[in-house]
Amino acid sequence: MENIKLIVNFLGQLLPAINITLIVSLSSIILGSLLGLLLAAARLSQSVILRVLASIYVSVIRATPSIIMIFLVYYGMPLLFNGWFHTNIDGWNRMYFVIIALTLLFSAPVSEIMRSAYESISKGQMEAGLLVGMSPFQTFYRIILPQAFVVALPNFANSVVNLLKEGALTFTIGVVDMVAKAQKLWPITQAAMRGRRIAL
Repeated sequence: MENIKLIVNFLGQLLPAINITLIVSLSSIILGSLLGLLLAAARLSQSVILRVLASIYVSVIRATPSIIMIFLVYYGMPLLFNGWFHTNIDGWNRMYFVIIALTLLFSAPVSEIMRSAYESISKGQMEAGLLVGMSPFQTFYRIILPQAFVVALPNFANSVVNLLKEGALTFTIGVVDMVAKAQKLWPITQAAMRGRRIAL
């Protein structure tokens, strides 16, 4: 019975940290997906400059470890803003830096997922839509997008899982999410449970 009370107490202290985890994760997924969509469009564009710039961005970001990206954003952005825009952002909530870092990390694989999903759809689908009188946007929205979404969904889900795991690194700059809170509470709870067993 005492152990159950300790577990309930542990969960009671852990649950408030879920808000931070959800805010960071959902914001990074939404913003990263939008940025990934723009990068995929750049990779598929006719402009050589856009294709090269997007390719360089994706290659560099995918090769950057998560913890390095978090440190670069957290320590580098204030220096960048102070030097270029003469703006002090040292007072920002640390959670914003984490969201920016995870957004950048998430956008690179998502852009490749979207690009490959789009390219997997036969070009004849677009031609067929145009032949029956649809506009290019209607053809993309009604025919191409649903098929590309099905193709992209498994890899997109994998990227979301990876993002959630990378979010555990937020404690390195002092953001206490659910994982960091659990790491702090677990030794205390474990010691209390061990003490209960010894007393018995």
